[in-house]
Amino acid sequence: LFVSSDFDRKLYVWKNLPDESGAHPDFVYYLPDAPWDNALNGNTLALAGKQTVFIWKNLPINGEKPSLILRNNIGNINIGELNGVAIDEKYFYLSDSQVGKIYVWEGIPDQNSNPIYTVNCDGPNRLSSDGNYLVVANTLSKNPGGSISIYPINKFPNFQPTVLTGMFNLPQGALVFNQRLFVADTGFNTVHIWNRIESAMAGNEADIFLGEKGRYPEIGQNKLFWPAVPAFDGKYLWIGEFKFSERLLRFDPSE
Repeated sequence: LFVSSDFDRKLYVWKNLPDESGAHPDFVYYLPDAPWDNALNGNTLALAGKQTVFIWKNLPINGEKPSLILRNNIGNINIGELNGVAIDEKYFYLSDSQVGKIYVWEGIPDQNSNPIYTVNCDGPNRLSSDGNYLVVANTLSKNPGGSISIYPINKFPNFQPTVLTGMFNLPQGALVFNQRLFVADTGFNTVHIWNRIESAMAGNEADIFLGEKGRYPEIGQNKLFWPAVPAFDGKYLWIGEFKFSERLLRFDPSE
């Protein structure tokens, strides 16, 4: 389990999935820049935030240092404000909210790698890719309440995304996994789950809602406190809350 924190510029590593509340991490990395998002694909882990990208080409489960640290510019792009990173079997993605762009590389970039695609996007935040769709949380988009953008990857770069609007209040994170779509609706304190991402793209309401929709965050049974980042490992659903609650929640869908 890898958990990154923008607030205190740390990466927390559990060598095994914790099976009890309050379990301490095995390793804590103190980072020189604040990671806003992270991505895991196979043995590759990447963190991105501010003007820095940290990349491990082998999972850091024994305190290993990053394989690469990319700063300020990558190839022919100058980094403004990184808010999202995603990795799939073919591409590596970074979102820059300062310039409203998503950069796409084929494979893992180094400091001199130019992106093969540049996609204009309205207020891109955290990213997620399953190799079929790239999902973007547009937290501060021009649409009231923010939005979620869904890009079919096989149509890069000349197309318009499907944009989900009118459903959320400042969603900070979205995840596509095994045809499902998860959206952390931070302002409304809920998580939306569609069993098929195509249903969301068709404008349908989510199949499942976690938390009790409300204007004010609360800690209590059936309640969430500013959910921000969903992650799913095929067995457990993890929800990272934004701040103040200092919680990472684990749900077991089989229970």
